[in-house]
Amino acid sequence: MRERVTPGPSLKKELTLVWEVHMEHLLNRKLKGNRGTRVKEHTQRAKKIAAVIWTRFHVGPYQYQVKHLKWYLDTKNSTP
Repeated sequence: MRERVTPGPSLKKELTLVWEVHMEHLLNRKLKGNRGTRVKEHTQRAKKIAAVIWTRFHVGPYQYQVKHLKWYLDTKNSTP
């Protein structure tokens, strides 16, 4: 069984930013429209989701599985 390594605060912040950049790149390729309107809102929301999933599972947007997104939806929808 693999041992989970917990990175320090500075490395954790740096890695989170990497996954946010990956998410932005992924969405910018797929979303069409004016970057100053709803697309920007979608991108910001996706970056927040990427950071939360990275913190929990240590996987980036290109590695997501259904279980990661299901966990996010279940945990975020269960809080009032």
